[in-house]
Amino acid sequence: MAMERVGLYRSQNFEDSWEVILHPWFREQNLGREVSAGTAAVIVPHVSCIAFLKARLLEQESGAFGIFFFTSRTLREFLLRNLATLPPLVSREDARLFVSLAAEKISETRVAQAVSHSPDSFLYILKQITGGGWELRDWENKEAENIARQFLRYLERAGMQTVQQADRRLLRESETMEPFFQRILVYGFSEREWPQLLLLRAAINFARRATVVLLEEGLDDSGRSWLGTWEEFFGNAETVASKRDREESGFDAVTDNLEGLIESGVGESLPKQVIYRVTENRDNEAKTIVAQALTFLSESDSVRVGIVFSRPSVLSRLVTDYLVTLRIPHYDSLGNVPGRGPIELILDMWIQLQEEQRLDSLLDFSCALATGGFLDPKISASLKTICENAAQEVLTDELAVLKAFVLQERMESPAASFFSWWVLFPKVASIGSLIDWTEKFLSLLDSPKVTSNLQRKAKDLEMLREIEVSRENFCQWLRDVFKDSQRIRNELGQNPFSRIHILSFDEFSGESWSHLIVGGLNSDEWPRSRVESGLFSGDQIGKLNQMVLKQGRQGEGHVVLEADNSWIHSSSDLRLSSLVHFSRLLRVPRRGLALTFSAEKRTATLEMGRPSEFLLKVYWVDKGSLLEGDELKTLIKKTNGWLDGMFSKTLDSRDQTDQMLSAFKARRDPEKPFSEYEFSYREPPSGGLSLSASAWDILMERPAEVWLNHVLKLRKRQNWSEKMGSNLAHGSWVHSWLRIGNERGEFIPFPKADDWRESARHSAHLTLDKVSLAYRKAGREVPDWWLSQWNEATEVAEQFLERLTGIAKWTHLASERPLPTNGAALLPDGTRLPIKGRMDLILANGSIEGCKCDDAWPADASAWIIDFKTSAGARPLTSRNFLKGYGLQIGLYAQSLATMGCQSISMSIALSHSPLRPQINQEDLTTANTLWQEIARVHNTGVVGQSSELRSNFSFKGDYPIATLQVDPAIIERKRAMKREGKKSQTEE
Repeated sequence: MAMERVGLYRSQNFEDSWEVILHPWFREQNLGREVSAGTAAVIVPHVSCIAFLKARLLEQESGAFGIFFFTSRTLREFLLRNLATLPPLVSREDARLFVSLAAEKISETRVAQAVSHSPDSFLYILKQITGGGWELRDWENKEAENIARQFLRYLERAGMQTVQQADRRLLRESETMEPFFQRILVYGFSEREWPQLLLLRAAINFARRATVVLLEEGLDDSGRSWLGTWEEFFGNAETVASKRDREESGFDAVTDNLEGLIESGVGESLPKQVIYRVTENRDNEAKTIVAQALTFLSESDSVRVGIVFSRPSVLSRLVTDYLVTLRIPHYDSLGNVPGRGPIELILDMWIQLQEEQRLDSLLDFSCALATGGFLDPKISASLKTICENAAQEVLTDELAVLKAFVLQERMESPAASFFSWWVLFPKVASIGSLIDWTEKFLSLLDSPKVTSNLQRKAKDLEMLREIEVSRENFCQWLRDVFKDSQRIRNELGQNPFSRIHILSFDEFSGESWSHLIVGGLNSDEWPRSRVESGLFSGDQIGKLNQMVLKQGRQGEGHVVLEADNSWIHSSSDLRLSSLVHFSRLLRVPRRGLALTFSAEKRTATLEMGRPSEFLLKVYWVDKGSLLEGDELKTLIKKTNGWLDGMFSKTLDSRDQTDQMLSAFKARRDPEKPFSEYEFSYREPPSGGLSLSASAWDILMERPAEVWLNHVLKLRKRQNWSEKMGSNLAHGSWVHSWLRIGNERGEFIPFPKADDWRESARHSAHLTLDKVSLAYRKAGREVPDWWLSQWNEATEVAEQFLERLTGIAKWTHLASERPLPTNGAALLPDGTRLPIKGRMDLILANGSIEGCKCDDAWPADASAWIIDFKTSAGARPLTSRNFLKGYGLQIGLYAQSLATMGCQSISMSIALSHSPLRPQINQEDLTTANTLWQEIARVHNTGVVGQSSELRSNFSFKGDYPIATLQVDPAIIERKRAMKREGKKSQTEE
């Protein structure tokens, strides 16, 4: 149906548009009583613009009764609901899945692999091409074109359509249907919204009367053709006369020169009217933004303060948190991503388990189940022990192999039952079967909301159930399905009529602000980087755009695009558009403008943060100098001075801050001994500090690690993917193969050399057979690297046996003999040190046969304790290196035997490449008084302390939480000296 009238206007600022066009339009609508509710609509680019218009209407005491407010997205959804004949829109998760399916089906080329792993980039290009009105054959990449065609076939089969297809269909329908609306108002769109052109044309066709106000931005081909194309369809655009006094804003001069700088790259010094706030960290920047907003609000001419960020970020979250802390109402258009609940976390772990199918993901999943109450914690702990032991024997963390190994070795174990409960996805399976397995898992979680969400999405794929998909791509689809896309806001941040609004750079659509703060102007945020794709280059985009540019009906200078085409933005177009948009943004505030930037060092490079190109250009135009070096430091100092004392109410938790500060200072005070802040008990523990023999050994070199691991029970999760290697094979396998005798570690007669060799070879081949069977059950052959490791381990075991079987004069031995249940080592000063541990091998003479672990040692029996070491850095024991703590574990074993009554004890660290003989004896232990005194002191006081270095680039110093900060080694050495001198901390006194 022919439209009665379309009014087309062009404007540079909101105030002019409001006075001349917008406010009269709303007033006329309110007076039009003959118009029924819902027959008028306002269409804007973003939700924040809707909030702004409603706030302005409230200020003017104007209503919005009977008016629909739409963004592009909600308008499209409204029209599709009212046109039931059109297919539904494809969701983001389904589109990603279809692209991955298409890439898997087409070929195994690099292009297909890249598209399968990064479907979002491909979808963005496809959106550009089809949204621009081009055919797939215009794509100068045959492989990408084939993937796109297959994607569209999947889309059609599923009965869905893309946004671009929907817009074209809506435009066609609008040309033949009766209008939905009596009147519509389109405001705030510029050439940045080229992809919405067809939808906006359809909306205009669906109305009897339309008023369109376009924003003027760029003067390049994209900007000129945007206005020209609108004029081609709807006649000449009338320029909204500016009634705004240019002296009203003190920032027009800056932006005028900034636009000149865009063209020429030079600028001149300008009056000092922009406020620059530079801080040393992001937290202070957030406080500065809040303080500046409150300062602007306190000014007599303040109407509305806008706070603009590049995108939702940590900084924007901090600003909203501080506003909430101060109980200040505001409108937060960015919001925050909600946290994951217990069910969602379990679901995330399960998807990760299905995708990776590695031991780490299994342990994470079982832990999440136990935490959520879906699995007995004892079963979870048992599963962890069984699977880690299996991983050490099989020497792999692949779950399919571990599952087969556990099921064949431990059929009655909790781990076997666990594997029978949870089905593992095959590498490739049909979509239908994978969905069914997922529904079965969700039924165990008893979460109707999550289950119904999956069932709803499964209906969309009903026609594709038999299509096969890789495990990785299906798991990514599941992640997308269960991801909560809604952003949440605090109650104080849901006030569209408040005077503080927080919005993103892209959301700015020409709204009017008395004051504006642009935050986070760092180089990695402004402008947002957009990497040009190798599948659709900037040159090809430029070529296509030029092909559809033509002269309009107004004659020379009237640049338009062909009726069915839209402008495609290249990465360089977007970059230039962002800079122009930024200069327009700075024109908006009438009374105050502040730009903020954080020079916080980045963790990865430890380099000071750099100002963005936008900020550098503005500062150069305004001040005539570069924002760097001393000038930057001066601004930081000036900002800090201004910020001090701005808040009468603290924005931080004082108790927590004080405690953290006290700990920080105590750890760095060279005159204070180790205290509870430095890996130590506040008061001596009852009965003293109790550790295993191996833990005491580690404590000599890495005391802080022992405190975290053995006292606090905080251990870094072992990355089994990294751990697999020769050290694990040689250490675990060789110890196991060399073991002879019973499992209780009782003494047996010294075996014959051939019998011992045969026992070790049998154990080694048993390992090979069991692992080979597990790999076959998992549908794989034993890898060559695994066989190589096994061969190396057997050679090491043979070398140890060569040395062990050559030993004479020893009548008995015991393998893996534990210390007594309530065993202890009696130290020279009389301290009774509780000790736990298991000796690799102990040789004995005398009447030792029948002596159990808890029995007293026979008076006539001597002992030789042997500890096997397979690591490259191991070295023999000497009396000299024992004084420094090396081999303390064996020394504690010897002290425990001496406490049991053994009178003659020798000790050795056995190396596969060195002759085996006794290396130190009991007399060497008695000379280590300083060492025993230190152990007694740590045991009695519970003061562990730390070593000089927590981390080193040249050697392993232990695993510590990332928040454990390094302290000057000289301070640590001073504290260690006070510890040796026996000085007490203030808390002990």
